[in-house]
Amino acid sequence: MGMGIELGVTGRGAAIPLISPANLIIYYTLSDLNNSSGNGRTLTNDNGTTFGTPAKIGNAAQFNGVSRRLSSVDAAFNLTTFTLVAWFQNNLPFGFVGPIISRRGNGAAAGYRLYIDGAALLRLQVSDGVGEDSVAWGSPSPADTWQLGIAWRDAVAGVIGISVNDGTPTTGATAFLAGNTSPFCIGGDDPPTTAPFNGPIDEVGIWSRVLTAAERTALYNGGAGRTWPLP
Repeated sequence: MGMGIELGVTGRGAAIPLISPANLIIYYTLSDLNNSSGNGRTLTNDNGTTFGTPAKIGNAAQFNGVSRRLSSVDAAFNLTTFTLVAWFQNNLPFGFVGPIISRRGNGAAAGYRLYIDGAALLRLQVSDGVGEDSVAWGSPSPADTWQLGIAWRDAVAGVIGISVNDGTPTTGATAFLAGNTSPFCIGGDDPPTTAPFNGPIDEVGIWSRVLTAAERTALYNGGAGRTWPLP
């Protein structure tokens, strides 16, 4: 596991960012509904999601496993190449499913979803509404433990991948993914009462590119995490 990286220096003392802002769609610290990176895309609070839960960094959004979610209908989330990043604690009972980040409806709908599956594995699922691809982290998600989940899809290379706590990624092939009209959601699907997440979620970032291994290591930061502004 990576232990953080020092800032590089180039040219006339200009610092090389550890985590490039190129193609950053949003960064939600989840101390509130705002997109810390700008560009609007403020979240809507559906069904009383609460803030203020002690988090990996600052405060987190708390989901109750019943109906809470945060959502946006912004078309910027309709992505085919992406990286999804989130810190989370899984408090779901074994056998239950809970989305952390989702842009797909219930059932066989098209779109993408990063979620805890019925075997307590963190899984990325992508679908065109007919076929689907998925890749899962190999170890069950422990309860009441902060973990950094990072998942990605490279539409050009045809690869999906997932990593927890900067571990060696698990990867697989991908051919299926299509856009949809479902809202982008944190902590739930569409509708919000379908298999909602139970537990806090913090520091959600989304890029319309695949982050490098060095960037994933920098986000994990030896287990301390990062918040906005990213270094």
